[in-house]
Amino acid sequence: MTLYLSKTIFLTTFVCCIIFSLTSKSQSKTPNCLELKTGTFYSYPKNSNLRYNFTRTDDVQKEVNTNSGDSVLWKVNWISDCSYTLKYISGSEKQKPEEADFLKKHKLLYEIGNITPNYYLFKTYVDNNKNPVIMSDTVWFKEKTLVTDNSLFKQIDISTAYRIRLKDTSKFALLYVYRPGKFPCSFIDYIVYYNDNIMYLAKNKSAYVFKILKEGPAMIRAVSQGKESTVKLDVQFGQRYYLASEIVWGSPCKPILLITDEEKGRKEFEKIQ
Repeated sequence: MTLYLSKTIFLTTFVCCIIFSLTSKSQSKTPNCLELKTGTFYSYPKNSNLRYNFTRTDDVQKEVNTNSGDSVLWKVNWISDCSYTLKYISGSEKQKPEEADFLKKHKLLYEIGNITPNYYLFKTYVDNNKNPVIMSDTVWFKEKTLVTDNSLFKQIDISTAYRIRLKDTSKFALLYVYRPGKFPCSFIDYIVYYNDNIMYLAKNKSAYVFKILKEGPAMIRAVSQGKESTVKLDVQFGQRYYLASEIVWGSPCKPILLITDEEKGRKEFEKIQ
């Protein structure tokens, strides 16, 4: 699962799902962080239908995607009672060159939050906690027998999106996101989150399309160098939405998210293609 997130970082959406593994023991009392350093436990990432189990010894973690059977080995280094890093060792899934380069250059930092008798919460960062949170989720001490599909959105090809004819009976909406090509702050990329799940990396002069798979209110948030911008979107199936990812000059540069009307959004989106 950790490998799954590192892969998504380089699939333009930055959509992710890194799951961090700690131990669990069948017990009624609430464990502490020290008791979570060895053992086996389970994760069901947000925005996916995936299942993972993790087995950890003092310094190695084996992570298995039970959907595909792929496995990954990570080097574990505890830096405090409730936080540790993972460094990639090896895996059964073939990597793209940019994914391998990312894993070679970076480590993943996990911070354990609230712990209960049944699960614990965590946050994940790349390299250190001064960088933006790339994931927050739940790890369970016992395997679930019934797992629901948690998918919120899915990236699709732009050419495919243009061919889709939305209807009142459609079971999804389409979200077109784009960042116009502008020179000021053009070297700054930033992460955009959809309901606290990484959706995409806003690069200068970039565009993506997503199927939104759940109706209702959503919070979209951009983070860059300590600055944030948020917009609310009330999603209704059968509709198209356009989101402009801007950035304004400053010290530091500040991200700006804007929901635009369809006519303006389509014109600006198509200029990037």
